[in-house]
Amino acid sequence: MKTTKGRKTADYKKLYVWPRREKVGQLVAQMLTNPEIVEALTVMGFLNPDGDPWDDSTISRDRTYISKQLEKEILKNALHHQTNLIGVILEVRRKFFVDNDMKGVLSTVQPHAKLTGANAPEQYQEVIEDGLGKLLDIAKDALSPENFDKLLEALQNDSESSS
Repeated sequence: MKTTKGRKTADYKKLYVWPRREKVGQLVAQMLTNPEIVEALTVMGFLNPDGDPWDDSTISRDRTYISKQLEKEILKNALHHQTNLIGVILEVRRKFFVDNDMKGVLSTVQPHAKLTGANAPEQYQEVIEDGLGKLLDIAKDALSPENFDKLLEALQNDSESSS
């Protein structure tokens, strides 16, 4: 089958690539290795245009392609699901506003923030607190007890003045 500038023609893809990738996907789902997939395709009669079994590199490319397509599909579905959830949350919030239920309105804030990524500072706060705890452990070992107490007092004064 002829190629155009190193690329397979539409007919080639229709006759060989897409049917093979469909079968490779099914065999990957059965947790078969590349050599096992080559063997299974040969037994099923899925041979290359020369009548020979497909090689391992072709199966590897198929696996990569299938994996990338699956990732795209999962991301697309996740984004669609996320968008739907945001719509539901906003509709529920609107209903709470109409009913003058401020407690209900507030109950929608955190789920909405998580879905939109607006809770990033909250996530970073955990990392900061964990890092600060580790630094304090190091300081406790490195400083004398009285200097460590002075450090704690200074940190506490600093946090009180910034709040």
